[in-house]
Amino acid sequence: MKMNQAPEPFWRPLESSPVLPVRRPEPDLQWIHNFQPISPPDSTIPSPKSSSPGVIERPEVEESGPSTGGAWIVVVYDNSVNTYEEVIHILMLATHCTFDEAAIETWEIDHLGKSVVHHGKEDECNNVASVIARIGIKVEVKEE
Repeated sequence: MKMNQAPEPFWRPLESSPVLPVRRPEPDLQWIHNFQPISPPDSTIPSPKSSSPGVIERPEVEESGPSTGGAWIVVVYDNSVNTYEEVIHILMLATHCTFDEAAIETWEIDHLGKSVVHHGKEDECNNVASVIARIGIKVEVKEE
């Protein structure tokens, strides 16, 4: 080796070096952590039916029970394996919800440990849960 020459590198690229897969960076979902729901403007709040001040009338609600098919829910629990992107995608696929709804439910799963992601009849909830469970997340179907 001559004094004016740079030393040769200790490695040399191979002529036919294998192409390694490129790992995409995790998506930046920091906005989900800072999500603050906003309340609607006062003009969209309907006026009460009762004219008496301080009296709130109870709305009529259809009771659901075993005779009507029951009201069932799908609960998804947090784990340390799945990414936000995976959970958002599977929730959109299973429940046909929007990206925003899936992102909020994913935030709840991550920060609260679980989230109710679907309401419906028992067979519908079982179908939703089976789709979600495919990515290895713990899912529970139970009656409300």
